[in-house]
Amino acid sequence: MAYGKLREVRHLHREEENSARLEEFTNVLRSDGRSEHTVTAYRFAVKDFLDFICGLEVTEVSHREVREWLHWLHAQGCGASTMATRKYALSSFFNFLHDFCGGKDSPTRHIPNQRVKKRLPQWLSVEKTRRLIAATDNPRDLALVEFMWSTGCRPCEICGARIEDIKWDERIIKVLGKGQKERLLPLGRNAIKSLQAYLRTFPHIGETGFLFRRHLPAQNGGIQLQRGRNWVAFWRENRTLPDGTIKRVLRGKSIGMTAERKRTGPKPNEAITQAADLRKAGMTWPEIFASVSPHAEMNHEQKQRLQAAVYYRLDDSKRNPVKPSNQIQTYDEARAQAQELVAAVRNNSPRKLTHAVDPDAPLNPRSLLRILKDLGLRAGVGNVFSYMLRHSYATHLLEGGADLRAIQDLLGHSSASTTAIYTHCDMTHLRKQTEKAHPNWQEERDEKK
Repeated sequence: MAYGKLREVRHLHREEENSARLEEFTNVLRSDGRSEHTVTAYRFAVKDFLDFICGLEVTEVSHREVREWLHWLHAQGCGASTMATRKYALSSFFNFLHDFCGGKDSPTRHIPNQRVKKRLPQWLSVEKTRRLIAATDNPRDLALVEFMWSTGCRPCEICGARIEDIKWDERIIKVLGKGQKERLLPLGRNAIKSLQAYLRTFPHIGETGFLFRRHLPAQNGGIQLQRGRNWVAFWRENRTLPDGTIKRVLRGKSIGMTAERKRTGPKPNEAITQAADLRKAGMTWPEIFASVSPHAEMNHEQKQRLQAAVYYRLDDSKRNPVKPSNQIQTYDEARAQAQELVAAVRNNSPRKLTHAVDPDAPLNPRSLLRILKDLGLRAGVGNVFSYMLRHSYATHLLEGGADLRAIQDLLGHSSASTTAIYTHCDMTHLRKQTEKAHPNWQEERDEKK
């Protein structure tokens, strides 16, 4: 009779089945209305776990594999917030297997969640926000910052805002937030004025479509000084490949030099100069070799090098002077010639220089972050990121005496605890509440009266 602990028989080499279940899970997430960023993050986390278990049947995974995977993430340097997000994505995957594939209960329920440190949101004061607005140098950036400060939208809501969703008379816009939830937001007078000026500046945007789109200026050509003497103009153009696809390539062309063409090739020395003078005098090569190296006979390789250097020295065609028309002394002259060259290319074949990006494509979150960073550095208010203006919007409302419930509705939070974090940022609000409720502070308030 066999004794000992019974071991569970589990199946390996199930990579294809696991990949098929991952694709089904991804389709279910999309059908539930999850954003593409959420789908990508969940897919990455689950795919990382499936690679970690090395082909083990995913329905037979226990809490031990999940703990080992989390320990491996910690060893790789992942923080507590990242590990909590990955674990939550894996829990959603196991819940999907339990509901749709007949799997067992989620093994992640045996693993407690790590305590994630909550940080206070970073925000700008009213004075710094006005400096940020004053630092804008074009109508689009001005409308963008005014819109963000007036609505407190998330970056994805800003990029997805549409012109037809704005009621100009009522100063209201409809935005699509997390979970495909729609909400109405009021627009300030300054935001309306800046948006109208922005749309008048770019009439090609029209009356429908995305509100903020990528700014695609026409190419003027770049310039570069190579090796301190060669001016090279460069630009990007579309090249049609043999299979019919279009590829964006970088083209360059030399347009001139800074001064007289300098000598290239072997650097001159006394032996080359002496051999060149003797060759001009009509001496033969054996006599030249003997005169240049009287104490030691030169080998075959040294003779060949000396002959090549002398021939190069005596060849005047390699040192023709630069034509006056090709001499460019200043950067401004080179820049003007590069712009003329690119303009000629545009006139001959306009399709070559058209942007590969759809002009009707919306502004993406990465471009939004770059715009705010540049404005923050220009205004001298430090590093400004996309959510900072959203936090500033909520904090300024709280400072002005707005109700916490109204702020929750304006921000689109499903839980009041998420909105309550802004009360820790506003010391004025906390001080007023303390004076109102605490007896010691009430006595101090009475003394001031």
